[in-house]
Amino acid sequence: MSKTIIVVSSMDEWCDYAHSDLVVDFEEYLKRYQERDQALQLINLAGSYDYLGKGYYCTLLAEARGHKVLPSLETLGGFNQPSEFRGFAGFPFISARGRRTRKIEEGEVEIFVVFGMTADSRFEAYAKNLFNLMNFPLLKVRLKKQGDRRWLIDTVLPVSLPELAPVEQDFFVEALERYHHRIWYRQRSRKGNSFDLAMLHNPEEEFPPSNRRALQQFISLAKKLDMHVELITADDFRRLAEFDALFIRETTAVNHHTYSFAREAQRLGLEVIDDPASILRCTNKVYLHDLLVKNGIPAPQTRVLSRGTVTPEMLEGMTYPVVLKIPDGSFSRGISRADTPAEASRMLDELFKASHLVLAQQYLYTEFDWRIGILNHEPLFACRYYMAAGHWQIYSHTGKHAQPGEAEALPLRLVPTAVLKLAQRAGDLIGNGLYGVDIKQVGTECFVIEVNDNPNIDYGVEDAIIGDELYRSIINEFLRRLWKGRRG
Repeated sequence: MSKTIIVVSSMDEWCDYAHSDLVVDFEEYLKRYQERDQALQLINLAGSYDYLGKGYYCTLLAEARGHKVLPSLETLGGFNQPSEFRGFAGFPFISARGRRTRKIEEGEVEIFVVFGMTADSRFEAYAKNLFNLMNFPLLKVRLKKQGDRRWLIDTVLPVSLPELAPVEQDFFVEALERYHHRIWYRQRSRKGNSFDLAMLHNPEEEFPPSNRRALQQFISLAKKLDMHVELITADDFRRLAEFDALFIRETTAVNHHTYSFAREAQRLGLEVIDDPASILRCTNKVYLHDLLVKNGIPAPQTRVLSRGTVTPEMLEGMTYPVVLKIPDGSFSRGISRADTPAEASRMLDELFKASHLVLAQQYLYTEFDWRIGILNHEPLFACRYYMAAGHWQIYSHTGKHAQPGEAEALPLRLVPTAVLKLAQRAGDLIGNGLYGVDIKQVGTECFVIEVNDNPNIDYGVEDAIIGDELYRSIINEFLRRLWKGRRG
């Protein structure tokens, strides 16, 4: 696993703090940590972040050596091009509960931000958001009030250790311990061969890819395999450098933080499931349809409709019923079934408000869809997902609360060979990650409906046949990749 060090301009700047072998000066870092294969994380407190300054060179060399570093070179690039940060100045302060902060009488406030934390409890969420935008370890931020509850950034300046007042030094020590005590504790107490896996989830998600019991199964079984798993949320974006791998257990989308997490993790050199390319390929049904057709994968007949080009004659020429889909819908949302041209016209008016393109797909009735889980090109599990009671989809959104249909896990040996082979062919087009391939079987014919990144792994459902082996297989895939990367 990675070792974490703090780099300061000179050791004289650390004389007010407790001695630690994890603190080195800039010159020592230059000479001692030159090898790219050293698994190293840096907190760059060398100051002089201006272009070609000491702090700038520290981050520049860290990224060149393959080390993970705060602040990143991307952040320093923005700092040295001030106009880039002007766009950040207008976002309103949102409290942790999603509401704007209570009224504050001052018209101007300065806050001290350390790793996204501040001693001023009124601005805790603001400090965290700011750290996600520009990951300087230490910041002084001046805010000016606009209206009763809206705050705008006036100035943002990184600060160095010698600039801290005594009360700020105390808060720095407290925040540093909170931010990195977990890493340092593990480095002292755990075996050197272990790895750290971040599992991104959203505790508030209505239909998460894994229920709570499944998440706990991943954690407990990974521990037996000498891997430490920590549940993280969207607030932990800047902590990704602390981990060796990222496993996304939150519904993904391209215009969503899950995609940002995947991209950042890949940039940092982490092993990632779901990787950014898989998210891009799976979450857009227009792309996926073209990919399947181009590669000769059987799929329902589909026509791509463009806003402003659909004519009554075109609608009259379709075969009904027809399924209308926005490209990035999930869990049966953004999908409608039209039984007549008039219904199709009305539904398209609504769907085109959300997307410039809509898919019109042949309606194939089946009692259930096959879901074949694929991991690194091999079948992992099989389920039958039945249509919701009295509905034509797996999820029914007609009532106050969405209702899913029943699910039934089956041994892979009982799945028709044609279904398994088709699922593998479709999964191979996406990549070597974890996928859920949905297939409709109509008589002797099989059709791929879609390939899902981030497939459901729920305790009591997908694991009903193979039990703990499902979780172990996924953890072992991460370990296989990590050991392969370590050995080069």
